[in-house]
Amino acid sequence: MLQLVLLGKQLRSLVGVPLPVEEGVIGVLHVGNFKSHNFTERDVQQLQLIAHRLGLIIADARL
Repeated sequence: MLQLVLLGKQLRSLVGVPLPVEEGVIGVLHVGNFKSHNFTERDVQQLQLIAHRLGLIIADARL
């Protein structure tokens, strides 16, 4: 389903990382680009850091 939505937006590049919380993974954080782009390992690492921080924020909001 998500792939169809993203394809409909005509994204040319897409990267996703798990969105972790204490109980496991609650979703995937996606970043896309309308132009062709090769995401680097550093890009992925930074996105993982953002996803981790979002997971902490979500966990705090649940309390």
